[in-house]
Amino acid sequence: MKLKFAKEPILPDGSYYHIRCKPGDIAPYVLLPGDPERVPKIAEIWETKRKVAQHREYMTYTGKYK
Repeated sequence: MKLKFAKEPILPDGSYYHIRCKPGDIAPYVLLPGDPERVPKIAEIWETKRKVAQHREYMTYTGKYK
């Protein structure tokens, strides 16, 4: 896969190459745990949760906390 611009590496589906998320996929506030294995554990206590993407060391969930 060849990207057009290094500054904005956007894939054909509109997601960003490094995190595989599109604008609007995630909530306005985020948590950045150091270890990707912590992400599902943190999301377990949320009222709603959805795994959005996983690429390399980046795992992305979105949802609502109680």
